[in-house]
Amino acid sequence: MRLPLPLALLATVLACAPRDDRAPAADPTPTPAASVAAAPAPVPTVEQLVDSSLRAFRDGVAPVTALDGGAESRDALVSRYAEAALARDTAALRALLVTRAEFAWLYFPESRLARPPYGIDPTFLWLQVGSNSTRDLPKAMTALAGGRYAAHLCQDPATAEGANRLHEQCRVVVTRGARADTLSLFGSILERGGRFKFLSYANRL
Repeated sequence: MRLPLPLALLATVLACAPRDDRAPAADPTPTPAASVAAAPAPVPTVEQLVDSSLRAFRDGVAPVTALDGGAESRDALVSRYAEAALARDTAALRALLVTRAEFAWLYFPESRLARPPYGIDPTFLWLQVGSNSTRDLPKAMTALAGGRYAAHLCQDPATAEGANRLHEQCRVVVTRGARADTLSLFGSILERGGRFKFLSYANRL
């Protein structure tokens, strides 16, 4: 069938026109969602990591505002320790140690170990302190056996950390007749608000 001339010309033009089968070019402008996804996540500081760890460590632990028990002086504390260790009274010795609540609310927040360059996780530190005390206390009781507590001395001055004072590198003088031995029987002593308790029973025996 022959088409009328106008229609035939239109068909010819359309048949001869070049076709572009390529897909439309992508818009290089990123979408808001892509921009957000590409942004790097902020790196938490040591302080932020420690704060987060401390909140987790305190979870379920009732707040305390002062040391409970222990002794009213450093000498009284060490005397009670020696008496309990000679008697192998582990219950009395546990009562002279800082509790988890005291560690979480009083000691650790003001410790230099909670700040750069240390930034130690409080749960890790608490478990380490407990493990060292459990390991070393029997050695101290054995070293004291048959002796008598005479005196003690610690590094002077004490280390101040906020409201806390740490008495470190302590030595105990134990006598057996005319013989006197100077022994490292425990770790640091925590002083706060006029009360004294042991932070750890770790020793160098």
